[in-house]
Amino acid sequence: MPRYICNSNYCGTEFKKPNKMEMVYQGEIEIVDVCPGCDGYSFRVYGMIYGFVGSGKFKDKEFVIKKLNDIINPEVDIIVSGHSPRNKKNNVDIWSEDWANEFCWTKPIIHPADENNKKEYFRRNKKIAQDSDKLVCFINKGRYKSGTWNTIKHFVNKPDFNLNNLIIYNEEHKLWKTDDLPKWILRKMKFIENMKRVSGLF
Repeated sequence: MPRYICNSNYCGTEFKKPNKMEMVYQGEIEIVDVCPGCDGYSFRVYGMIYGFVGSGKFKDKEFVIKKLNDIINPEVDIIVSGHSPRNKKNNVDIWSEDWANEFCWTKPIIHPADENNKKEYFRRNKKIAQDSDKLVCFINKGRYKSGTWNTIKHFVNKPDFNLNNLIIYNEEHKLWKTDDLPKWILRKMKFIENMKRVSGLF
């Protein structure tokens, strides 16, 4: 859920969704409402940053668009894309970028890579993972080697990783089951679970 926090004179009061939002400069959003903490009118909106990534083998554009419509709040959420240069009009990166440019108040964060430099792809994948609060992936069943999995690996290795923030769909429009995930993700989940128990958080 997006967070609405007063930015007037460093007030910092958090409150429910205000009555009116207006677009201002370069994607920043101004809230027109009275803050209960300081009677100010200038607010910052904190939404979620979503990475939308997918295997080049995933060709179901209609389903990706449906998930964008289902998941993203275009008023406050931001999309991160890798801007895959191959098959430019036929991949998850470009579909999500185009959707964000049309519907989102804030332009997508784009991390393009030099297609002639393989290391640049890995750097791009890491940036997508680092920037994303949640990662939405589209991978055909049984496919375990792709740039998308590299992005997922970086996302899973974040210190604050939570499995609920990783969403993977297959070509049948179904979520990947836990048992279908690679062993390195399952080991990470087990490690986090054990750490929570040890520290009394579970």
